[in-house]
Amino acid sequence: MGSHRCGFVALICVLSGAGINARGATANLGTSGNAANWRVTGAGATAVAPFQTSANHAGEISLTSNALKSGTFVTGGSLAAFNGFWYADISFSLPANAVNISLNFDNFYGNDRAVLQLNTTALRPLAPRP
Repeated sequence: MGSHRCGFVALICVLSGAGINARGATANLGTSGNAANWRVTGAGATAVAPFQTSANHAGEISLTSNALKSGTFVTGGSLAAFNGFWYADISFSLPANAVNISLNFDNFYGNDRAVLQLNTTALRPLAPRP
């Protein structure tokens, strides 16, 4: 099996409610330096903290310690249970009186397919270029 990269078919980021409550606050929902706030499900693992890696881009999160199938899997995960699909979730909340809300994201990356979702609505699909 060597040290080939895991064939992650999809990364789905579901952003929903619990955490930001200050007026005018900014929340870091990115993955760079923020792995502890994300939860991953896949390869037999359910809602556990991912590893912070930099195999393809700085600040990635992964099911394995090195973003390769040769790495150590997150708690509850294993290569044998990995079907090529995993989810990454982060939650946040907005105050009831929030106005003029915007969501900005950049450098959205997936190896090799990904979908960014907000409360199950796809914001941006990403697939490999031919």
